[in-house]
Amino acid sequence: MHVNGKNRETVAFQPYFSMNDYAGLATALLGGAGIGDISPVVEPHLLREGRLIEIMPKWKFRNFDLSLVHAGNRHMPRAVRVFKEFAANMAPQLFPKLPA
Repeated sequence: MHVNGKNRETVAFQPYFSMNDYAGLATALLGGAGIGDISPVVEPHLLREGRLIEIMPKWKFRNFDLSLVHAGNRHMPRAVRVFKEFAANMAPQLFPKLPA
């Protein structure tokens, strides 16, 4: 979708490499594997340093909602509690345009 929110374009292609791990994708892109969709949140220094470049800055994949859901605060596993605190602390830094 174009940043203006109106224009849309469909592109058909046959990928030769597929991955569901952003750290591995960053490594593959740095190694010259081609082009890929990697969020600047994942490893922002790669863009800042010019090691990766954005080739279509006015075109983005569709946004989607992300929710953190858990059973409740009572008897919450430590890993869930730590991640919840981390996500709450990082969200304003990573997504400054979100309403508070």
